[in-house]
Amino acid sequence: MSRYLSADEARKEFLADYNNPGGEIINKLYQEIANLYYKWFEFQALFGSLESASLLKSIAPTFSRYLHYLILDDIALTVSRLIDPKKSAGHDTASFEGLIGSINDRSKQEAFTKKLDKLRESCEPIKNHRDQRLAHNDLNVIIGKERLPNVSRDEIKEILHIASELYNDIEGAIRGELTVFDFDGISDADLLIERLENKA
Repeated sequence: MSRYLSADEARKEFLADYNNPGGEIINKLYQEIANLYYKWFEFQALFGSLESASLLKSIAPTFSRYLHYLILDDIALTVSRLIDPKKSAGHDTASFEGLIGSINDRSKQEAFTKKLDKLRESCEPIKNHRDQRLAHNDLNVIIGKERLPNVSRDEIKEILHIASELYNDIEGAIRGELTVFDFDGISDADLLIERLENKA
């Protein structure tokens, strides 16, 4: 049976069921993955079809291009945070590795680490964009001596799938919980496209 919890209620449950700092980390991962699915849901509504993308381009070409890359770059940064090492620049991170390290069961740690390795492998093209274009201005990329790999929509969907699968593997093992992150139905972006179509 599905149930709705507010952000505060969910955090309290996580803190009660996980050793510190695991409760805070799983709570943050829950938020990050849910937001990833939401961003992708809205992106697909805006740019997932030729009709909607063309409509936006015809009405506001510069803004639609800016919005397109703004959402994709935000997804790339969020995904990169999920696969951060346990420590970055000397600071603990709220990442999958940080969560796995807080679990007091060696066999579970090993199983989850294998799935994390799979997630990191699938994220490699996105991480290249994060490291060489978003977080830093790589000179070889700027002057064209090196090209960053394209990231397809199918690759993004696979990353989201593996990330949610790893999250649910951990939640299932610790609390017996399963979270469905997929969105369906009509999005705000769908309503926006409908309004624009009626005015075009």
